Amino acid sequence: TAVKGRNIDGTEFMISTAPVANAKVKVYNSAGSVYREGVTNPNGIYLIGGLNVGTYFVDIDALGYPLITMPNVPVAVANQTNYAPDVYLAAGGKVEGTVRSITGQVVVGAYIEIFEKMPYGDYEWRRSGMSDNTGRYSIPDLQAGIYKIEVTPPATLGLMKFTREGIIIEAGKVFMVDLVLGSGGSIVGTVSDYMGLPVVSAKVHIEQKLQDKYEYRTSAFTV
Repeated sequence: TAVKGRNIDGTEFMISTAPVANAKVKVYNSAGSVYREGVTNPNGIYLIGGLNVGTYFVDIDALGYPLITMPNVPVAVANQTNYAPDVYLAAGGKVEGTVRSITGQVVVGAYIEIFEKMPYGDYEWRRSGMSDNTGRYSIPDLQAGIYKIEVTPPATLGLMKFTREGIIIEAGKVFMVDLVLGSGGSIVGTVSDYMGLPVVSAKVHIEQKLQDKYEYRTSAFTV
């Protein structure tokens, strides 16, 4: 249905081409902030109005299906409907497993995030979850692709944050990933100037090498 104005209009279908109702549709501006949002109607149709001329990212999040992102959706001139591509949703894959410490104890309350590898090489956040009172976690509704998992244990346990890359998710399948967290080590040193005198309040960053790049872990100041 064409509606005049600055809008994004489209339709969502499940893989059998039946419409998907009540799917959440979010429109992000170039700064990455949610600019407008809405839901699909019983016919799977959505219409997001009140948009300025420009280019947007559109996220489609339907219960039981992977999160879908459409980048570079254009909104052209006023008094014109801007049609986004129709979206076809397929059953997603799932990653699940148990979080344990290096001593074999289950880790309760670990915060688990999963990121999808994009064509340009960076990762984008997709879903998150927590390990339960048995250390188990399950993150469903992931579209087929390559992912990484980041696990942040409760601060009181003295365990290190853990990252695993290269997780391959296939549609409709479960990928089992048991996660083992080690205890934290320490780095001790002295920061001096060219005369050999200690430098107070210098900020020291610690980054961990993961394959071909480094990721920030923590920081501290000299005393």
